Amino acid sequence: MPKCELCEREFGTDSALAQHRVDRHEAQPTLAQSGRNESPKAAKKQKSLRRRNRHTAAIALLAVAVAAGLGIYFVAAPVFASPPFPGISGESWIHVHPYLSIQIHGTNVTIPAGVGLLDAESVFEPVHTHDASGLLHVELSQTDANSHNYTLGDFFTIWNYTVKSVGASESPTLNGRTLPVEFSPTDILGFHTNSTYRVVLLVDGKPSSEWGSLNIEHLDYCSSSMSGSPCCPTDCSSATGPAADPLWDGTTAYPYGTGHTIIIEYVKG
Repeated sequence: MPKCELCEREFGTDSALAQHRVDRHEAQPTLAQSGRNESPKAAKKQKSLRRRNRHTAAIALLAVAVAAGLGIYFVAAPVFASPPFPGISGESWIHVHPYLSIQIHGTNVTIPAGVGLLDAESVFEPVHTHDASGLLHVELSQTDANSHNYTLGDFFTIWNYTVKSVGASESPTLNGRTLPVEFSPTDILGFHTNSTYRVVLLVDGKPSSEWGSLNIEHLDYCSSSMSGSPCCPTDCSSATGPAADPLWDGTTAYPYGTGHTIIIEYVKG
């Protein structure tokens, strides 16, 4: 009796078998047509495996795409983030110049020019640098002066933002090594306190425990009796001086004196 090679059902005539093939197996090739020596059960299993593999590959590609997207976001996020403080353009209500020195194992770390100078240097952060002398520029409008006292921690926040949004040229370096912009009672530029070393903050040569909350608006360094670095040239009418007196409330009657210094040290002890 004729027998269906796909489902092994027997029929009385060849015509009945042919009709059965049309009715039940029209979309399925016969073993002779497929050219493969596998049973219907094996063929079904292979089809299932192929489908599963396609799903696995699709999931893997999706995971790679998500990971790549997250990587791009975390790299680019600081660039798209707003600056820490609203930009200024040459304020004349308060304009003072604290002097900051950072020393690691007795070696001075340069504070680069351009910290806080954003958008092709056309917009400044209220605390910024124009040269690599360590002289900080604090420039405030009358409105800003009434609402904020800028601190040493604010400067490091601006510095960190500048490095991430502008470029590596504003990064601190030591012996050719690029350092992270970090500051706390236990860390200065990636150098951490331990059983041998500690971080020290000195204001006018005396230890201070104010750390990031230190108000730098009250610590001007330059006055008209000074000339040369670090005040000149960026706080001087000429390359050699004399320096300008600090502006306070729109006048030169600065109430906190000048010649102040801020030193952060990483030392033994």
